[in-house]
Amino acid sequence: SNAVWEYSPSEIQQLKQKWGVPLDAFITMTGANIEKLEDKDNAYFELIKKVLEANVNVYHVLVSSINFKKKKHIRNIVGSVFNRFVIVDFTVAFYLFIQASDLYIDSFPQGSALTLVDFIKHKKPVIIKVNEKSPVKSFEEYLYDGYEYACKDADTMLEKINYLIKNKQEYMKISNNVYKYYCDRY
Repeated sequence: SNAVWEYSPSEIQQLKQKWGVPLDAFITMTGANIEKLEDKDNAYFELIKKVLEANVNVYHVLVSSINFKKKKHIRNIVGSVFNRFVIVDFTVAFYLFIQASDLYIDSFPQGSALTLVDFIKHKKPVIIKVNEKSPVKSFEEYLYDGYEYACKDADTMLEKINYLIKNKQEYMKISNNVYKYYCDRY
């Protein structure tokens, strides 16, 4: 049996309502300290903006403690799709957040290993950006060799995210593959 705590559909529904997210929305999520997402090009936020622009049924949830000034900065980058960019604080009920989401987009330039693993344990597909300049900043070792959603750059990430959002069969396949690899290995 799974050691992972299971939440009921009604608990998940209540959470989505609290976030202001439609029950049928596809939810992408990132959980990380804001420092892990900051670089001079705002590459992470630009990526999320493009995902939201390309998919009207997608809401992105960023789980992070963010002050008002940084929220304003994010709103300025994300622009007209900011109404589907939800910022929530870290919580002890993080597994509930994971179960309410559909796809994990790892933080970059600095990845978040433990959060990545939590999503894999919950059978959620994960997309990561491999940090070739600084390998200690990305965590592809938790994924099998040749993992199709370990990306070299943000453009590839965008392409792969959009593909998983639209392709249910691929989504299920990747969910099962990452989970099976994790269980066999760890």
